[in-house]
Amino acid sequence: MAVETRDRAAIAARVPYLPLAAIGAVFVCLVIAIYDALLLGNFHLALIAPELLDRAFGSMLVHMLHGDFGVDRDAIGFESFTRDGRTYAYFGIFPAVLRLPAMLFVDVTKGGLARLSCLTAMVTFVVLQIRTLWLVHRAVPPDCRSTACLVIMAAATCLSGPQIYLLASATIYHEPIFWAAAMGAGYNLILLRAVMVGRPLAAVSPTVGNFTTGTLTTGDLTAMAALAGLALNTRASVGAALCLSTGLLVLWANWGGRAGHLASLRTAAARMLDRRFLAPVCVLAAFVLVAGIVNDERWGSPLRFADFRYYDFAHRQPWRLVMISTYGEINPIRIPVGLLYYATGLPYMLKSMAGFSEYFRSHFDGLEAPPLSGLVANPLTVILGAVGIWRLVRRPADFPAGGPALLRLALLGHAAAIILVCAAMYLAMRYRMDFAPFMTLAAFAGYPAMMQAARGPNRRRVLVAAVMLCATGVAASHYLLLVHKVWSTAVPMETRLTLLPYAPFARGALTP
Repeated sequence: MAVETRDRAAIAARVPYLPLAAIGAVFVCLVIAIYDALLLGNFHLALIAPELLDRAFGSMLVHMLHGDFGVDRDAIGFESFTRDGRTYAYFGIFPAVLRLPAMLFVDVTKGGLARLSCLTAMVTFVVLQIRTLWLVHRAVPPDCRSTACLVIMAAATCLSGPQIYLLASATIYHEPIFWAAAMGAGYNLILLRAVMVGRPLAAVSPTVGNFTTGTLTTGDLTAMAALAGLALNTRASVGAALCLSTGLLVLWANWGGRAGHLASLRTAAARMLDRRFLAPVCVLAAFVLVAGIVNDERWGSPLRFADFRYYDFAHRQPWRLVMISTYGEINPIRIPVGLLYYATGLPYMLKSMAGFSEYFRSHFDGLEAPPLSGLVANPLTVILGAVGIWRLVRRPADFPAGGPALLRLALLGHAAAIILVCAAMYLAMRYRMDFAPFMTLAAFAGYPAMMQAARGPNRRRVLVAAVMLCATGVAASHYLLLVHKVWSTAVPMETRLTLLPYAPFARGALTP
């Protein structure tokens, strides 16, 4: 009997087993995928289906394989740009490259893959967010952790925010936005993992000396540079922000945050040529070069990601060209209105009123419906983001050595996406997804403060407030999803009419 028991134990020891945590993670990912697929598929599990302009990226891929960056006019439709007699789109090339493996099985020029691509991007985004949340949670000392806070924050991450209400459709606009957000989530995961681990740079490069300048290794910076470069070739606003963050972090790692040593140019040059720091710069430069080549063929300049002077639709309405020539495609004077639009939706409701209509018409190409308040969609993230920024400014000692500087620099770079989106000539609620890298990084910086408050004397009040904020965000996000489906021309009319009784104020959107 004893021998049989030993034999069973030996067999069990040789058989690999999947940890319970891994099984739980797979189950959570599967649930998220199914739920998001139902929302994106209008409450049906249909992953392959036609979507608005979904043939454009397939056409773009075929053109790329033939050596150019154009697109068929019938595939891009009303979003076409015509320059020198050729048709182009302003969308990044990454979603087109993603379709390359699918060419072995289907005709990508016929569309039908946008919904699957959007679902993959959104699930990737949410899973990376959950992984980052778990990392930050485990980095806090055990006596300060709160399981209740973890559950509340996980629910808010999965069930509220633009990652829910933008699942109204899988239009050509959403696909690059979703993928750029996923790349931003991966970027933040690498950064926060390095900050929480707290590796000093001296352990990576002996040339730095005994200074603790941060926690990013060459591998971290190289991976972040790759994600920033991919984002640049996916969505310019997020890509530019991640590239700026990467540049700031590489420079900080190189000089070690020692402002007094900047005069030592020889030392600085030696560090810049060190392969440990040259690697991320070369990776980022390669992706920037690709973006520059694409831009140069499309618009005649490697620094332009779109040129609306060639926008076919704008030529049908000359006032648009006048607005562009007067105020440009990006203008800082639009930022206050942009911030108000994305926070409250108020500018949309004012744009047709006397005294406001002329201003909006002369300064903006458009303010897209529906009039939504972004603040109610994820209030917990917004509040934790504010707390995180406050902690980085007023209580940097709460973070591992070197961490505050890295997080500040990354947030500074991430903020560029918000500035660009708010200064743009066209405002749309889907662009709130571009806020995600900044907002989520700040929220994760504030999350430990939430756990600390939940372990204090006001534990009950903190948890009740957190639950209420989470519930508000979940309810508001799902209702905004419903409104989006009614309002969007990309959703089948049958679905829109079915949901109309729940959003009767959107009836005007159904009028041809």
